[in-house]
Amino acid sequence: MTALCVAALGAAFVSSPVAAADTPSLATQGSAEAATQGVHPYFNTLPSNLDFEALRRHAESAMASRPDAFVSPPIWYLDDSSSGFIDAWNKVNYGNIYFMGAVPNKAVNSNIAMNILLWRFKFSNGLVTDATKQSCSENASVYTRFLESPLLNDVSYASNGVALGSRQYIDAFQEAELHGFVPSGYHTNFINYPKYARVITISVPEADGFAAAIKGCSQPFAEMSQTWFDAQVQKVIQALKFSHAFFTFNLLNNTVMYGTSTKDCCIIGYHSAYGNSSYAQIYGVGSYVAPQWGFKGLDDVAALSHEVGEAVNDPVVGNPTPAWGKVGQVSGCQDNFEVGDPLSGTEFAVPLHGFTYHLQDLAFFSWFYRGTTTNKQYLGTGGKYSFRGTFTSKSLQNVCKT
Repeated sequence: MTALCVAALGAAFVSSPVAAADTPSLATQGSAEAATQGVHPYFNTLPSNLDFEALRRHAESAMASRPDAFVSPPIWYLDDSSSGFIDAWNKVNYGNIYFMGAVPNKAVNSNIAMNILLWRFKFSNGLVTDATKQSCSENASVYTRFLESPLLNDVSYASNGVALGSRQYIDAFQEAELHGFVPSGYHTNFINYPKYARVITISVPEADGFAAAIKGCSQPFAEMSQTWFDAQVQKVIQALKFSHAFFTFNLLNNTVMYGTSTKDCCIIGYHSAYGNSSYAQIYGVGSYVAPQWGFKGLDDVAALSHEVGEAVNDPVVGNPTPAWGKVGQVSGCQDNFEVGDPLSGTEFAVPLHGFTYHLQDLAFFSWFYRGTTTNKQYLGTGGKYSFRGTFTSKSLQNVCKT
C-alpha cells in the first residue's frame, strides 16, 4: 500500500506495472552506457479533457465582478474574430487559443499564485530522492535554486534586439512572442508564497519505480511510472483543496519518469489540467536533473523553464496548431502549442544571486502559426521566431504536410 504524508514547509501514456527485477539500473550504468541503450530525455503532456468554452464563460463571469487571476481558472483567450482565431497562413479557424493569466489590458496584470509541491520519494530499496535536498554536489537545495531562479525573480532581458525591461523569464517571453499585441506594461507574474509550499512524502511501490546511487553524486537518482505519479499529483492537490486560481508546480530532484515501460525513458517534465465546467486545476511537473545523468541542455532549471513556459501558453492542454515537427525533441509530427518541445535542449545562461542559471529558449506564437512579415500573424521581437532567435524565418520550413 502506498504511504502518503503531507507536511507544510515554513508555515498520455498508459503504463503497465514493471517488476523491479526487470528494470534497467540506469543510475548505476553511468551516462555513457545509458546513452548507448537509447535512453533520452524528453517532455510530454497529459490530456485534460476539459470543457474549454464552459471554463471561459465561467472565467469571464468571475472576472466581470473582480478582474484578476485569483477568482477563476486563470485563463484568457486570443482570437481575431467572433468565432475564434483564424490562422493567416492557411485560413484555418482553430477556435479559441488559451493562455494562462488575466485578459491583457493597461489596467490589470496577471499575478498568478504558485503553489509548490516538493516531492520526497521513498523507494523499496531504502533510497530517497528529495526536492528539499541539494542536487549532487551543489551547495543549495533544489527548492532554493527554484525560488531564487529567473522563473520567480526579475532579470533585465532583451529579445532579438528589443529591450523588455526587468521581468520574470516567462513574463519576458510572453511579451516577446506577442510583441505589439499585449500592452508593454502588461505582466504575467508568478507570485510565490513559501508558507504555502508543501513537502509530500510518499512511498513508491516496487512495481512503479526504482532508485540507485550514481558515481559522483551524493544524492540517488530514480525513475518512476508517469501514470502512477500523475495519479498521486491529482490526489494530493485535491486533498489539499487548492484553489484553481493557483498554479501548482511539482518539483522533483533527480527523479525522472517513464511511459509505457522503463525503456520509454526519460520524461523530465510535463503539464496538464483536470476539473469540470467551473473548476480547472492547472499544474506542471519538472525535475531538476544533475549533470551526471548525461543529458545535454538540461542544466539546473532549464527543464523547469520548459514546463512553466508551456503551461502558460497551453494551460488546458488543448491549443491546436498547424502540424509541425522534425525539430527539437519531435522526430515525427504534432499539432499542439508546446513552446518548449521544438527547442528542447537549447539553453542559455543567466547569472542571478551568485549562481549561473540556465533557461531554455522557447518558440514564439508566430512559429507555430507561421506568421510572416506579409501576413503579420503576431510577429515576435525582431522578426525572429524564438526568444533567443534560435528560430529564424527559415525554421518555418520545418512543417509537416499531413
